[in-house]
Amino acid sequence: MKSPFPMSESRSKNEKQLVRFLDVIAAAGKPKAFSHNPAGFVRKFGRFYDPKQQPPREYAHGIPGLCYRNASKLAKKHREVVYVEGYALGVIPVAHAWCVDLITGAIIETTWRERGTLYYGVPFLTTFLLQAPEPPFVDDWERDFPVLRESNGGLRTVIMNGGRP
Repeated sequence: MKSPFPMSESRSKNEKQLVRFLDVIAAAGKPKAFSHNPAGFVRKFGRFYDPKQQPPREYAHGIPGLCYRNASKLAKKHREVVYVEGYALGVIPVAHAWCVDLITGAIIETTWRERGTLYYGVPFLTTFLLQAPEPPFVDDWERDFPVLRESNGGLRTVIMNGGRP
């Protein structure tokens, strides 16, 4: 069975540029109490998703500019999809959230009318999503980055694959 979360073995030019972008931001440092900064967390625990693969069905787009809300709402409503946070490449890399079909691994773009050309992100467990406060979870500066704190040893209950890349 094909993995629902494919990671390209041979890197395209865009993939290499996005990885370099994340590495530069991750190297910028992190606060002492954190195990990672947001880009470092995504770089360590994230993976590439193929934007060319079409989802098995259509889903309605949410409100422009509210990607975290749109994606979490869809993942809470449809158990066949998982919520993902990370970076997507349109013209430039931006922090973004989307969903992925659990069977096919296809990206479900919940906000942008045009799909990005590249997606790299961390899949969150639906059980966590259902009991957590509203996202974002990775770049959650308003709640002092609880997922990024070193004291948060429970990544296995937050992200898919138990916090292993």
